Amino acid sequence: MTENQNQKVLMQVQGLVDADSTKRVMDSLEAMRGVQSVKLSDRGTLSIAYDGSYLTVMDLIRAVRKQGFLASMT
Repeated sequence: MTENQNQKVLMQVQGLVDADSTKRVMDSLEAMRGVQSVKLSDRGTLSIAYDGSYLTVMDLIRAVRKQGFLASMT
């Protein structure tokens, strides 16, 4: 196992104002190969554990953008 495999990032997602939008974004991330978990750590902030051998932070940000939201690392 390389050190790159188990990664974690806190991501601020603008516009997550209700349960439906939050669930939609979290479900889309959880469906990605390599995402191990997605947790809401604070309003609009997601804690994402992922396998760095499959994904980069930019892949995660792009997935959020496809759902219609802006995202950045915190």
